[in-house]
Amino acid sequence: MSGLPGWPLPTQLSSSLPSSSSPIANPAASDLDNATHADHGSFFNTSYVPFTSPPTPVPSPSPRSSKVVRRQQSELSLLRDVRPHFSALSAEAKNSFLSDLLSSCPVETLVHICNLITPRIKRDFLRDLPPEIALHIVSFITDARTLSRASAVSKFWNSLLSDECLWRSMCKVHKYCSDRITGTRPSAMSQPKPVMWKTPTLPFSYKQHFKVSYLTEGNWRRAGRIVRSHTFGAGTVTNVSMDSEWIIVSLTNCMVYVFSAKTGQHVRNLAGHKQGIWALHLSDVCNASYGFGQEGAWALTGSCDRDLRVWDVRNGYCLHVLKGHTSTIRCVKAVDGRPVAVSASRDGVARVWDIQKGICLRVLEGHTESVRSLDVAGNICVTASYDTTARLWNLDTGECLRIFRGHQQQIYSVAFDGLRVATGSLDSTVRLWDAESGECLALFQGHTSLVGNVQILDDDLVTGGSDGRVIIFSVKNYSTRLRICAHDNSVTTLQVDAHYLVTGGNDGCVKLFDRATGAPVRELTERCDAVWKVLMRRDKCVIMCKRGGNTVVEILGFGPTPEQLCAT
Repeated sequence: MSGLPGWPLPTQLSSSLPSSSSPIANPAASDLDNATHADHGSFFNTSYVPFTSPPTPVPSPSPRSSKVVRRQQSELSLLRDVRPHFSALSAEAKNSFLSDLLSSCPVETLVHICNLITPRIKRDFLRDLPPEIALHIVSFITDARTLSRASAVSKFWNSLLSDECLWRSMCKVHKYCSDRITGTRPSAMSQPKPVMWKTPTLPFSYKQHFKVSYLTEGNWRRAGRIVRSHTFGAGTVTNVSMDSEWIIVSLTNCMVYVFSAKTGQHVRNLAGHKQGIWALHLSDVCNASYGFGQEGAWALTGSCDRDLRVWDVRNGYCLHVLKGHTSTIRCVKAVDGRPVAVSASRDGVARVWDIQKGICLRVLEGHTESVRSLDVAGNICVTASYDTTARLWNLDTGECLRIFRGHQQQIYSVAFDGLRVATGSLDSTVRLWDAESGECLALFQGHTSLVGNVQILDDDLVTGGSDGRVIIFSVKNYSTRLRICAHDNSVTTLQVDAHYLVTGGNDGCVKLFDRATGAPVRELTERCDAVWKVLMRRDKCVIMCKRGGNTVVEILGFGPTPEQLCAT
């Protein structure tokens, strides 16, 4: 065994070590060698001492790190010195200093500054105000989209903008009326009567009502669907009436058809009349309930057989057959909240009935020719006749309060809002009367033939004539507000609500117009041979027309779909 190069082994140790041929020189055989010579003892005793490396000394600071530390200390000292001087500057000097400072900053520093500044300059001004003042401020926002975006700003804004008072105000501004928001029509001459409202079984949400109404209004313009379509072989549609639960259609074939307003399904027929039915009215379910305890709707039908029948729509029973007229019954109306109805006939007489007891209360006589139309508000009734006059009656006493004279030919249509009476005549004019004084307030001209349709809503008087025109007059300043060339032939029917105007004509079209501007929106159905009646109510439109020689009843729905409700 030789030592490391340059390091000779001591002579004594070298002579005592075994040679390279000895087994101990082979590490793999060391264990076997020890076992073999165990009895002879070890010729070389070795002790191993564990070796521990000394601790590494802390490195001396490099010249570079020392410079960094000195620079950081210098910067901190500079910031401490600059801060009080900067605070003492005027606002103008601060702005100038910061402008110069920012111009020398790189983009990364500017981004960092922006991230620091943005949260500091944001302030929720609504949260800092009392809730009453905050609600008053947001009440000036009447755009639904703006409120929707504002509610997504924060949880506090969302909670604030969910207040029911705000959405109640929105419903009034957008004219999204409901039975909970509006009451019955005003009457300047009727006596106030106590009304017992039914306690609602479900909580009412103005916010949800606004949402549904807003989507429904949009569907009238862009969407909608045919809920049901029914075809009848013969008979001409004479009238239609609808509430939130039922749609009732009368025909000249002596039949009355009842449909569900929700599903459009044909529910039953009301059979009993022996001749064609020309008068139809459906009492409002809510008014019937709180008025005189009738929980379901009643239908009133008048026929060429001179009978007036009272029906329970829910079960189809004929409750009363009221006799007294001596000619065809042309029109009938029920009084809101009372078991009272008024019918008028070609015999020139109007009769007041107690439809709960089935008796005639009084007879309204005075007209000398057929009574073509009537309207009721409160306990006051207006009848329009072919004798060129209209009469105002007190239903409680049977007294004729006013006689409206001025038309040169027969009166075909009348509307009464409790304050004013509007009449449309064969002389192509429309007259507006004061219900209390009987004075003719205005004579409206513009039609060239029979005015067969008149409606009063708010400050608008809407008229439709056989010349195909629809004219909207203002009852506030007695001027012509809009002229609409609606149809190529007679306007057979029209309906108006807070937002839209629907018309039907002998040209086979059903058209939708914007009430505020008179602009055409679209046609609601495919063209047909002729349109007899159109009735609209919130999210429904019922069209009675002739198509392919058959009588067709189409029920259109414009309510929001589940997808629309979930998406907003």
